[in-house]
Amino acid sequence: MVATAFLWSSAGLFIKVIDWNPFAIAGARSLISSLVVLAWLRRPRFHWSLPQVGVAAILFSVAIKRIPAVFANLIAVIEPVFNPLWVFLALGEAPGLTAIAGGAIIIVAVTAASVVSARRTT
Repeated sequence: MVATAFLWSSAGLFIKVIDWNPFAIAGARSLISSLVVLAWLRRPRFHWSLPQVGVAAILFSVAIKRIPAVFANLIAVIEPVFNPLWVFLALGEAPGLTAIAGGAIIIVAVTAASVVSARRTT
């Protein structure tokens, strides 16, 4: 879990630093994650979510090249909070207690980080 968190958080930094086409960055990230999944699961099951994940990765890479790192990180951190909301609105599936608790933790952490950052700049 710690390795996953580290790799996910470092992705934004690498996207900003590496001067590649966003499609190449998304492809490299997908290749690396695929190799890790293959090594970990040995026989993974494939689903039709590949186009969804691929398009999202490409759009994320394009966006990060065009916005400040602070906003890119904020979007990356807040995005999982909204996933249960979109599922609820589109499919009517209510989020579980753990999803609500996780979302609350993320919102509190992002708010606290924003307040601390705002106090440092003033």
